[in-house]
Amino acid sequence: MPKKLPWYRLIQRSYILSQLNLIFIVLISVVIASFVWLLSKNYFDNRAQELFEVKVHTNIDHLEKRILTYEHVLRSGVAYFQGSENVTAQEWHQFIQTLEIKKYYPGMQGMGFSLMIRPDEVAMVEQKMRREGFPSFMIKPGGVRDQYSSILYLEPQDKRNLQAIGYDMYCEPIRREAMQRARDTGLPATSGRVKLIQEIDADIQPGILMYLPLYKIGKKIDTIEERRGALIGFIYSPFRMKNLLNTIVLNDSLVNFEVYDGNKKSEGRLLYRSSKPSFYVSQHHAHRTIKIGGRLWSIDLSSTPEFDEAMDSKYPVLLTLGGVFLYFILLTIIVTLIRSREMIQIKTNEVEINREWLNSLLKSATDGIHILDSEGKLVEYSSSFIRSLGYSEEEAQTLTIFDWEGQIPKESLLDMMNSITQYPVTFETRHHRKDGTSFDVEITSREIFLEGKRYLYGSSRDISDRKNVEKALRYEKEAAQNYLDIVDVIIVVVDTNKKVKLINRKGCEIIGYTANEVIGKNWIKNFLPERIQIEINEIANKFIERGDNTDYYENPILTKQGEERLIAWRNTSLFDPNGKFIGILSSGEDITNIRQAEKKLRESEEFYKTIFSSVYEAIFILEKNIIVDCNGMALQLFDMNRGTLIGTNILDTAWNIQCEDMNFNTYLDIAYKGKPIFARCSLVMNNGTDSIKIIEVALSGFGSDASKLILIARDITQKLAEEKIFRIQTRQAQMGEMISMIAHQWRQPLAIINAITSQLQLEEVMKGENNPFVIEKLMKIEQQSIHLSQTISDYRDFFRPDKPKEYVSLSLLVHQALELIDHTLKSHGIKGEEIINNDPNLFTYRNEVLQVLIALLKNSLDAFTEKGIKEGTITISIDQDDEYGIVTICDNAGGIAPDVIARLFTPYFTTKNTNIGTGLGLYMSKTIIEEHCHGSIEVRSKGQEAIFTIKIPREKEVL
Repeated sequence: MPKKLPWYRLIQRSYILSQLNLIFIVLISVVIASFVWLLSKNYFDNRAQELFEVKVHTNIDHLEKRILTYEHVLRSGVAYFQGSENVTAQEWHQFIQTLEIKKYYPGMQGMGFSLMIRPDEVAMVEQKMRREGFPSFMIKPGGVRDQYSSILYLEPQDKRNLQAIGYDMYCEPIRREAMQRARDTGLPATSGRVKLIQEIDADIQPGILMYLPLYKIGKKIDTIEERRGALIGFIYSPFRMKNLLNTIVLNDSLVNFEVYDGNKKSEGRLLYRSSKPSFYVSQHHAHRTIKIGGRLWSIDLSSTPEFDEAMDSKYPVLLTLGGVFLYFILLTIIVTLIRSREMIQIKTNEVEINREWLNSLLKSATDGIHILDSEGKLVEYSSSFIRSLGYSEEEAQTLTIFDWEGQIPKESLLDMMNSITQYPVTFETRHHRKDGTSFDVEITSREIFLEGKRYLYGSSRDISDRKNVEKALRYEKEAAQNYLDIVDVIIVVVDTNKKVKLINRKGCEIIGYTANEVIGKNWIKNFLPERIQIEINEIANKFIERGDNTDYYENPILTKQGEERLIAWRNTSLFDPNGKFIGILSSGEDITNIRQAEKKLRESEEFYKTIFSSVYEAIFILEKNIIVDCNGMALQLFDMNRGTLIGTNILDTAWNIQCEDMNFNTYLDIAYKGKPIFARCSLVMNNGTDSIKIIEVALSGFGSDASKLILIARDITQKLAEEKIFRIQTRQAQMGEMISMIAHQWRQPLAIINAITSQLQLEEVMKGENNPFVIEKLMKIEQQSIHLSQTISDYRDFFRPDKPKEYVSLSLLVHQALELIDHTLKSHGIKGEEIINNDPNLFTYRNEVLQVLIALLKNSLDAFTEKGIKEGTITISIDQDDEYGIVTICDNAGGIAPDVIARLFTPYFTTKNTNIGTGLGLYMSKTIIEEHCHGSIEVRSKGQEAIFTIKIPREKEVL
């Protein structure tokens, strides 16, 4: 074994260095004691300022949220006006009373409605308001202006608010500026400081007003010009600032407030001051600017004496005293060490004695301790070191570092040995054993000098087990990375500083960077658009502070090419084994294309809805006969609301649809098979209103979906009635002309016949012995000629389309109707009977009533003919009541079935062959009697009899 080093000299030098270190420590202690007071004071001052900032933020946030609540209340007023056709003063009073603004919205002086009024409308508005309960109402101040906006309603109607009714706010510049801003933006607008009209006593407070525009329903308001044209008025609220902010600002005796309108601070702009002015100088101050209804408010906040006193800490003094005390303790220790120097010198001799004992300790060390000279030769070692290499004590005497170093090349190893200084360095390498095997070691090395000679001290530890564990962990990490790279979503891990620790393949593909370009970078600053960085940073800070998972969140990221991609994120907290928060794991899905598709779909849907709602025809979407969607015209056609109609079967019993040629259900079946259908039908609502409409229906398939149909219906009731009347009138005019020509041709022969008959009758009478038989026959000829002449006149009058209302007896109308079809009835063996209980006079359209009577008689005749009944009887009864003349037509043709009676007056419903009946005769008869003549027509069946009852107003003109 080589000669041992003189360790006692090393210990002596270490002692001298220790003395110098003690002196240095004392000096450092003095410096620390000097600065401890200043540092502690700064700490507590900063802590007080942070607490003050928290209170400032809390109060400002509370103020903004409360003002937003008042904006929502104004929106409820706008919604109330737009949901009603005309809001009266009483309705507005009930609405505000229901809101209970004094209870739930303290600080609001009231809530009102101001109407925009042109100069020519002033008198009309004043009269309207006086009728609604304000007898002394007038717009104030007086005078002629281009535009007025008078307060019509203001609730609650206390003494202050009643003072403001009628005031023209548009005439005052500050109020007008806020009203114009609200009108042009469509958003809530707050005015500057004003003196409210409600200030009627000594407690005068600064005031503001908040306006929300009320536009006409259905008007476009996309541009400023459109909004100005659609403006009706304003829902507004006046605020007395002291009352308002005393309820909004937190009851906090630690912070004082001063609120100014705008950036400039002056008494003329002061809106609110929480305390009276004093000479006290606050230790903490803050200034905030916020926008309230588009108006800038400047808020100065300062600490109160109570806050400053509570934050005045004694800890800086205590810490300073503690530092001085520590200084004296250190000084005492230094003095004690100096006095112990001689004792240490005495003990130096004992070091040599104990040198062998120290060598024994070295031999027993578990780490592989070894000391090399500058050439790399082993000069000292522990037993554990040579055992780990597999050499004996004798073999170790000749060993150098090159015999066991198995990884670092010789030249590099020499350079490393020369570069080692007195500061320890740690590195990993591999050592070769004597038997040729190798193992991983961790070396800690530094240089030491003994008697002016340089040595290298080294301590080696076998880290094979650790390396194996690291290898396994590295394998697992690579496997986990492979798993992350396989998934088709972005995986990102960021630490508490928002720096990227991991990103998978999908994330790199989307942002266009490699993993090395991303890892270590701040995720928010480098990969998010600048406009959202502050917002996301705040969300991340809250996430880190709470350490819990957040809900679904979407935000864009910025790719390397400058493109934005919208990502849907799910975030999870990461913790170390000790439960400490260490980062955020985020998984994100690129939904850019999805959102773009959704946007296009919404635009397409809006386009569809616009067309759907603007088409004048009623449109229904049917799915297996169920109404799944419809437009406004469909609701109007069925006279139902959307909630009731949607989900109803189109064949529902709430209405009845009857078509010309076949059953409506048959039309539906054909349309479901892909064939478009066009038909004319009737719609009868079974809701007690007897509403009957004639509609044109178009049915077609809904794209490729065989279970859906589009039904388009157009109400042609009025059009058909007009066309029918036009056709009737045209036909009557044509028939009238023809009858007139026939009458003209008939009257001369009839006159000749009458003349000859009269002459023969006179000659027969002049004879001494006349023949009674001849005279009787001549009289019959004369009577028939007169009857023919009267009949042709009746037909001519019947077919006059322009005949006005006239006074006529009901029996005369019935008699004329029977005469006009008398020959037809008799030819079929039908007997007509008249029963006159009363004969009222009517003021009506003679020809139209005749048309109805003839139609009913013809229906009875058709019933007899269809059923093959011989010798039938039609009985016509005439009577009256206080208001109407009544005609009852009864036939014994077998009666009418109940299901037929329910649909008898329905357009296109007929029990006859389609070649005979159109299904419009009874419908037109009902229209003539009820709509033209303002009467009624009813039908009932009793046994084998069908009974029609017609009521027509008596002897007075019905407007």
